[in-house]
Amino acid sequence: GVVTADVATFVAAKSLYERRITESIEVVTNRIISAEGASSGELYTSNSQSVTLTDPYIALYSTDGQLLSERIPILPDKQIPPTIPAASELGTGTTTVETPGESNGIVVRARELEPEEQFTVESDGVTATVGSLVVGLTSARATETFRSIVSAQIIAGIVILVFAILGVTILLRVGLKPLVRVARTAEEISEGDLSRRIPVTDAKTEIGAVSVALNDAFDKVEQSEERMRGFVADAS
Repeated sequence: GVVTADVATFVAAKSLYERRITESIEVVTNRIISAEGASSGELYTSNSQSVTLTDPYIALYSTDGQLLSERIPILPDKQIPPTIPAASELGTGTTTVETPGESNGIVVRARELEPEEQFTVESDGVTATVGSLVVGLTSARATETFRSIVSAQIIAGIVILVFAILGVTILLRVGLKPLVRVARTAEEISEGDLSRRIPVTDAKTEIGAVSVALNDAFDKVEQSEERMRGFVADAS
């Protein structure tokens, strides 16, 4: 149950992250091609960072697929940014480009601009029309979050299992005490004390019903033993 709950939590968190990062990329993309961003020709604004809370990757391509400008994000711990494929090489959905030697990368998404969405930028002193762009967000923060979730789940699972084992052990010992009394009484009767009987606390429980049945059997054994002794005495 603990493992199932942990896996379900992890899958739900990962699904939420994937949905959120896709929405954030879409928001940044719309900000770039908005009227304000197009008129100023800026690749990156403080508004984009406030939306994503991270450093986005942005690349602009001309209508013929030439790279006009590229903004490389600053990754944590001085990680080397991965090489992002061109817009024409990416599909319509999100793609994760792994960072060399790291467990995280940059989630990127390409978008072909409609004629009414295209805008112009100045590249190397030449004004060019942007026909497509690629926007990406680093998954470093999500990787750290998932690691924290897994660590918390492992610690919580161990604590739950320890308390569960202790609780079950105590419950079993308390619950099996009547059976221990049944076994002890049966041993005393087998040793010759036919007057011994099993104490019955609640005849409605399973152990109580077994105790009543055994007591009845012991009564019959004692009665049979008394008749046998009387018969032997009379025969003598």
